[in-house]
Amino acid sequence: MMGFFQRTALRARGKLAQWQHDEQGMEIIQVLVLLAIGLGLVAVFIGFREQIMGVVNQQVQEFMDVFSS
Repeated sequence: MMGFFQRTALRARGKLAQWQHDEQGMEIIQVLVLLAIGLGLVAVFIGFREQIMGVVNQQVQEFMDVFSS
């Protein structure tokens, strides 16, 4: 009976080590995905900078017109 508990404990310890290893891999993947999203947003902003700034300036101008009246 003691051998059964030892084998079960060894299996549990092995699974825990595997889960910890998998968890570290997932954290690395999450960081890489967030980095890719950030770089993509920067690229979009650079590519459409004129259009974005035009819309922002238009909205600011409308906001200023409302409060200047």
